[in-house]
Amino acid sequence: MSEQARDIGSLGRGQQRLGARSQAEASVAHHLAAVYRLSDPDLVELSLDQLLKELVGRVQEILSVDTVAILLLDESRRGLIPRAARGLEAEVELAIRIPVGRGFAGRVAAQRHPIFIEAVSEADVVNPILREARIASLLGVPLVTHGQVLGVLHVGSLRPRRFTDDDAALLQLAASRAAPAIERAMLLDDLEREREDVVALQRSLLPAAIPAFAGLDVAASYLPASDVIGGDWYDVVDLGAGQVVLVIGDIAGHGVRASTRMGQLRMGLRAYVLEGHRPADALTLLNRLLHSLGQVETATALCVAVDTTSGDVEMASAGHPPPIVIDRAARYASVQPGPPLGAVSGFRYRSSHDGVGPGGSLVLFTDGLIERRDAALEERMEQLRRAAEAVAPASAEQMIDALLAAMGVDERASDDVALVTLRRIRGTP
Repeated sequence: MSEQARDIGSLGRGQQRLGARSQAEASVAHHLAAVYRLSDPDLVELSLDQLLKELVGRVQEILSVDTVAILLLDESRRGLIPRAARGLEAEVELAIRIPVGRGFAGRVAAQRHPIFIEAVSEADVVNPILREARIASLLGVPLVTHGQVLGVLHVGSLRPRRFTDDDAALLQLAASRAAPAIERAMLLDDLEREREDVVALQRSLLPAAIPAFAGLDVAASYLPASDVIGGDWYDVVDLGAGQVVLVIGDIAGHGVRASTRMGQLRMGLRAYVLEGHRPADALTLLNRLLHSLGQVETATALCVAVDTTSGDVEMASAGHPPPIVIDRAARYASVQPGPPLGAVSGFRYRSSHDGVGPGGSLVLFTDGLIERRDAALEERMEQLRRAAEAVAPASAEQMIDALLAAMGVDERASDDVALVTLRRIRGTP
């Protein structure tokens, strides 16, 4: 047997194994109170750090101990990292890594069994904080859920204390209640970090700023979904000589893959319009590009070219909702949509023409603004049209805020939303 195997399977000097007796053999009233405190449904709403902090406080009260600490396995699952503590705050601050199978907490994790140390000063412990804090006695149990060890929960006393099998049973009960909540919070934290990474990637692939145009007021906004991030995107391209191109689109799919593809399409379409291609030709070339990448994703897109002097509008749609044109009234522009990008190889898109007068506005949006499971699409589109008509005199930035509010869209939205608004300033020729 290897030295490491003997180390994991045996106890260190001064360590004793306790056989946690059943709940029926312990104080039933005390156990029921512990179950109630550790089964509080409010705990599932907490983040991981909040949950751990709350758990160590409740465990300290339940067992009337001086110290409580929760250590969780690191990504390698070979070491334990202190994450929350009462009376051992320095353990968390210094983040001392405890190898699994070594010392006190390491053996609790390796053996998956409660371990009691009556005299810490004479025992095999590898964490110097335990001695520096002058802890006299320790009791630790594993945090286990679905057969997997998540970490270790241990408590301590500053005076010598003979922790009993009843104490071990109660602490193990606390651990069995805490472990699923910790696992859930860890998962949610991982998902939130992943979401934040995707949002950061998504934002980095969108325009850093909107150009300023003589005679125009232009604004844009991207609002990520509350859970799974999609591939909504927009762009505003200054062609010079009074020409501006507005683009908005939506990639099928979610996450990093959708964001990456969005960045490719945005850059591709920007390059085509900068080369002088009109909206329909630019979408035709972008469709060819998407097929050449050999992927199955599809995307909707709307490309709108505006002459800032005349107000003439030329647009082409690849399966995207039409823009709203606002003069005295608000209406959806008449644009002939083609299939989404990537759906039909070799498709040639067609342009439609419209116009926006001085003081008039354009609103481009993705379907996250209008789609709701509990409302018909036609009703939502009419609701948006009325809202656009009501905010017509506002600035481009104010229009975005007003439209999001009118459609009930905020940071809790279930789908991404992108918006681009353009307003011709009155008095412009």
